[in-house]
Amino acid sequence: MKKLPIIIAVFAMMATTGCLKDTPNTDFSKVGATAEILYSGMEYFGASSPQGQSYALNFNQDTLTYDVIVNLNSPYTLKTDTKITIGVNDGARTAYNATSAVQYSAMPAGVYSFPVTTGTIKAGTRQLHFSLQFYKSQFDALTDPTVSYMVPISLTDASGVLIASNFSTIYPHSIGNPIAGAYTWDFSRWNAGDSTSVGLNGSSFKGHPTVFSPDDPNTVEVQSNYYNAPHYVLSFSGSGSSLSNFALQFRPDDLKYMNDNGITVTGGPFIITADPVNKVYEFYYTVFNGSANRFIKDKYYK
Repeated sequence: MKKLPIIIAVFAMMATTGCLKDTPNTDFSKVGATAEILYSGMEYFGASSPQGQSYALNFNQDTLTYDVIVNLNSPYTLKTDTKITIGVNDGARTAYNATSAVQYSAMPAGVYSFPVTTGTIKAGTRQLHFSLQFYKSQFDALTDPTVSYMVPISLTDASGVLIASNFSTIYPHSIGNPIAGAYTWDFSRWNAGDSTSVGLNGSSFKGHPTVFSPDDPNTVEVQSNYYNAPHYVLSFSGSGSSLSNFALQFRPDDLKYMNDNGITVTGGPFIITADPVNKVYEFYYTVFNGSANRFIKDKYYK
């Protein structure tokens, strides 16, 4: 009689096991997996990715091509194919505008090309690549340089795999700035502390193309051509055609690089001309390279 409860328990376990065999096993192949777009989210809103891509559009060439990579982040590769869908998500633009002082308009469709928006991550692999392109000629023709534009691209479906909420959207955008855009550039260098005692150095040139790249609606950056090509950071007040209080400095990381390598800025950078009406800007600075002085002048104009 004492053995009876044990016998009943064994039969109960067997019956339970039999029932489980009639129920499909839980599919654990996707547990712990998330789908994401590499180098996405607000972390890479304006910063460059390890690939050297920045979604703050800078048209230093006719066509900007972006490699948009969808990645399965999991401790193991999946055993089945994963169908992926990505696409323009204008809701992400309006959500961003609700929290930002800079307001972005929708990027005109003719500015970019995004022909393929679906694909498959094959079983046993992790990544799928999409191509996104922007065209300078179309951008110049279809946009207003004083207006900011954005075209967010989001991962919208991953065949049941959890989509990473913070890393599923990229934000290609352009910042409206009244003095941003393409300029002609004259660079002058003298191997002296002034521009009168010796002639121009052979590295001087005239008529090269360059770009005033906007950091925000009241700040642009543009390169000089001495040593590590340090960036001028030019800021101003006002909007439209009413601009004033122009101020100039070097980008801190460029200045640190020069200092660390024995190049000391001994004067400037100074503004000679900042004329937004006639679109002429001229700056200069002096350096000591450890053994001799140099006088550098840059002129940008349209």
